[in-house]
Amino acid sequence: MVKREDSDGSQLSPEIGDRVVVPWGLDEIEGVVVNKYGSSLSERVVVSIALSEVNETEEIAFPVDSVRLISTENVRSAGSWRSQASYLRNFADAFRRAIPNAEVELEPLSSSGKRADMIATLKGGQRLLIETKTGRSGRSVDVRLAIAQLTAYLQLESDRSYGLVVTSFELPDAIIRKYSSLAASRNIWVTFWRGREDDLRLKSLLGEIVKSHNLANLSARDRAVVPNASGGWDVVAPARNTVSYHSTTQRDAVEKARELALQSGGEVIIQERSGAVRRRSQRRD
Repeated sequence: MVKREDSDGSQLSPEIGDRVVVPWGLDEIEGVVVNKYGSSLSERVVVSIALSEVNETEEIAFPVDSVRLISTENVRSAGSWRSQASYLRNFADAFRRAIPNAEVELEPLSSSGKRADMIATLKGGQRLLIETKTGRSGRSVDVRLAIAQLTAYLQLESDRSYGLVVTSFELPDAIIRKYSSLAASRNIWVTFWRGREDDLRLKSLLGEIVKSHNLANLSARDRAVVPNASGGWDVVAPARNTVSYHSTTQRDAVEKARELALQSGGEVIIQERSGAVRRRSQRRD
């Protein structure tokens, strides 16, 4: 990247009309200076930024020392900056910590021909398409855009594919519930991951996704033993997604599930707290 410098090597202050790079959450984005104001000690520049995802522009003031001049060549588009790539690599590492046997691909082509941020293939063949958003904190529009992207991708994927939206900034519980509810029918989940402090909540969510996938493929006659988020174990009729029995121990829940499965002519599936299926019991005659 070429900077315009004074004779002593210091960077010159941007002028109106100059193309610049400005901070954008964990990322950076290009814009054009449209105004300047303030004294030399507190000078600020107003930058017009094109938000191509929503076809809008936004004018934002930045301290002059946070703005970098760029040349007319070598301009990077929004989302391709090194900080975005770094975030994606770190999130992929967190995903592998949560599900060690997953095969993770960064920026692969999906079945739709579009380049997804990440695709993870789980042990059972389930594919999880992941879109990461590292924009400004609290921008719910980023979540909506990611859901729209994943919806388009999943339309051409198999029924063994799910979607996950991950933001680098914290999302309030109300926002997560709102967008998760809206996207539930499309098999898309919404969460955030800021670093290792969020590893446990990520692992818990991934367990829920795996469990949802496994239970969705069971017969109406089957019974599943699954961990309850508040403790203990539930016996679930997967096709109806209803809890028919709860116990504090897995052993007791399995015995009850076998009793119910015998009555219905189905099988018992035992789900571990990690979300993985430990074993499938054989149907009794």
